[in-house]
Amino acid sequence: MTNIAFPEGSYIPQGGVISPILANMFLHVVFDAWMEKHYANTKYGTIRWERYADDIIVHCKNETEARYIKNRIKERMAECKLELHPKKTKIVYCKQSNRRGGYKDNCFDFLGFTFKPGSVYGKDAEGKGQRWLGYVTSISRKASKRLVTQIMKWKIHRATGAELADLASQKAPIIQGWINYYGRFRLYCMHSVFKALNIRLIRWVMCKYKRFRRRMFQARQFLIEISKAYPNLFVHWRYGFTPDQF
Repeated sequence: MTNIAFPEGSYIPQGGVISPILANMFLHVVFDAWMEKHYANTKYGTIRWERYADDIIVHCKNETEARYIKNRIKERMAECKLELHPKKTKIVYCKQSNRRGGYKDNCFDFLGFTFKPGSVYGKDAEGKGQRWLGYVTSISRKASKRLVTQIMKWKIHRATGAELADLASQKAPIIQGWINYYGRFRLYCMHSVFKALNIRLIRWVMCKYKRFRRRMFQARQFLIEISKAYPNLFVHWRYGFTPDQF
């Protein structure tokens, strides 16, 4: 949604300070209240949904219901001078072991996470370990790339006037925040993010100490020794993302 139009013809541009608040209020009426009225409690059951800003997930029992609800939402949005994104709006089949059907789309992204079929380990009624196909959650590829880009922008390798402890202290709140959010499900999927961070730390070693110039292997070994001596120095090291893990 690029602009919100009001009856008198004025517009709030996208990116304006107040536009997210007004957009959320508008969509509450356009979507949330409308769904609550028509689909929250029907004789066929309740259709559940989640909405964060203009990202929405609607849970349906089958493909027929999904297609019906998708068309009704499209009509509702058109009534309110809005339209669904043609590429992002899709029906997804949440494939699991107890669901034998199939569909062309079986994964989706929401709020920086990817939801898709994946292997799940647990115990059966007799306490025996087994694996089955579940519907799992992990950091999305797009979110991973965004975090790696942020790490590149830090330009850690140029901060040669700082000590390693200074860098660890400066970045600790940010790294911990990433882990708290994106690491809530399948933390190990953040490996590529922290691999990029460790490589930047290795380059910092190469730039700071003359004996490691153009000696990436030796710089990496130096950082590995530090991580073994001080495993809690960097937040991501505490979770096992150490320089020796790639």
